[in-house]
Amino acid sequence: MHCWAIIAAAGSGSRLAGAGIDRPKQFLELEGAPLYWHGARTFGRVAGIRGIVFVFPPDLLESAEQELARLALAEGFPLLWRAVAGGRERQDSVRNALLALPAECDTVLVHDAARPFITPSLAASVLAALRLGPEAVI
Repeated sequence: MHCWAIIAAAGSGSRLAGAGIDRPKQFLELEGAPLYWHGARTFGRVAGIRGIVFVFPPDLLESAEQELARLALAEGFPLLWRAVAGGRERQDSVRNALLALPAECDTVLVHDAARPFITPSLAASVLAALRLGPEAVI
């Protein structure tokens, strides 16, 4: 199994903007790191995951990629990673990420960046279920 994760972080944050918050929720900080990074840290602790494709809003891609590089270096992040621009809708963003996966990737975990509390055991359980043969696990 050659598994990569996708962290979907391309939302615009329109609901938060209505509440007076000036950035999308995936970039809000929790314990000193943006929400999207918490999921990345989790996937970095799961045996069998080889890399992550991060999907960011097109207008924030460059700054987010710089932040990723800084975070990965500071923490000795163990996985390969790539960053791509999101699309108009969530499914377009996931498609962009799928197109950025290495050719040998045969298994993908998709995670919403604004949900920072995924655990390594949950991700490992999903991978274990996928090894049993189904095409998808939720």
